[in-house]
Amino acid sequence: MAKDANKPEGNRKAPLSTEELYNKFDNISSILIVNLILELNFLKILLLLLTMLPLLDKIFLLQLNLVQSLTDTMI
Repeated sequence: MAKDANKPEGNRKAPLSTEELYNKFDNISSILIVNLILELNFLKILLLLLTMLPLLDKIFLLQLNLVQSLTDTMI
């Protein structure tokens, strides 16, 4: 008795059709593209924060000087 080529043997799954393979790869590539976009956005935000660090340092020093001058005038 000949077995059908598309019928799985035992626990083996039937081979995927070409269309199913395309769908799987399309889904995987979509996920990879979304992950890449999110990672690039994260890197852009990180770069922006790193470029703002000197400015934030100056703002912090200005606030510190302001607080010191206010406490000096209160004493």
